[in-house]
Amino acid sequence: MLKKVILIAGTVLVIGGVSYFIHNAYEEKHQTQDKEVTQKVTVVTHTDSNSEKGIEKEAIDNENKKRMKEYFEKLKRDAEKVTPEDIAFKKWEEGMKTDPERTSRIGIDGFQYPNPFGEKTVNRGLVTDEIAQKYLEKMISNKKEMTKARIDWMSSAIHLNKQMLKHKEVYKEILNRWKNGDFSKLASENKQIKGLVNE
Repeated sequence: MLKKVILIAGTVLVIGGVSYFIHNAYEEKHQTQDKEVTQKVTVVTHTDSNSEKGIEKEAIDNENKKRMKEYFEKLKRDAEKVTPEDIAFKKWEEGMKTDPERTSRIGIDGFQYPNPFGEKTVNRGLVTDEIAQKYLEKMISNKKEMTKARIDWMSSAIHLNKQMLKHKEVYKEILNRWKNGDFSKLASENKQIKGLVNE
């Protein structure tokens, strides 16, 4: 009876050991393959392409080549993407070569966010109280002049406040109402703006 127990225990240990060895070998093989597949560049070794290892290595190399090709194609696509800032900068650079005086007055902001009121040499950073009042009066006097582009441009110019506007809060309040579609106070806004002109 004792011999049977020892024999069974020994068999269990042998089977467990073999199982452990096979499991570790399997895990090690797959970890190695995973590392090879995720590498950007692999070292090509000379193996018999007809053997199982050669076929696996070839598959890994093909996978790596495919990933590298996709990676470089993505880099190329990203490099070809042109942003509005790039376009504005390019126009500004060209303008500095042909007419530097005018281009410097427009500024890069004038190329990126052109003045929707038609004054090319007045960019958002050059909006003074006088200009803000003139543009607001123009929109108030003719509702067709009141476009989303103009309201947005004026709002960003007021927000930038490069010229230290005295009546910044008044302009913001009016423009915010217009942005929200509230044009019910145009008459009082007109009087308010004309009152600021006289200050």
